[in-house]
Amino acid sequence: MVRTRSSLIALIAALTLGCEAPEVGDAATQGDAAPATERATVPADAAATEAEVARIRDAWVEAAAGDDAATVASLYAEDARMVGATGDVSDGRDAIREALAPAFEAMSDLEVTSTDLVVGTDVVSDMGTYTQILRT
Repeated sequence: MVRTRSSLIALIAALTLGCEAPEVGDAATQGDAAPATERATVPADAAATEAEVARIRDAWVEAAAGDDAATVASLYAEDARMVGATGDVSDGRDAIREALAPAFEAMSDLEVTSTDLVVGTDVVSDMGTYTQILRT
């Protein structure tokens, strides 16, 4: 068995499956007189968005640990694009499922650690590390 450790960068926007980030709060209704260009660039309810990202990440890891590529693929938007570790591109849920299935069968003991979750108005980025054991 080979233990690997890599950095993980995931743009969760592709995973949210229609779950849009909450609207940016209107500074005028929040008592902030700053011009629009100086308003906060995070959703009004960033904590709820962070919780949803954590839920999706946990569901992804649980399904991957169970070699369930179909469930993992269902977490992606229908028109998602996934770039694999080798640079291969998979377009759409079916292609993502087909790309992940053999990889999951060769892995075990997947651990994902989020180290930097950034919530913006249009994109959420969840970065961190993962470790896994590759069955040889």
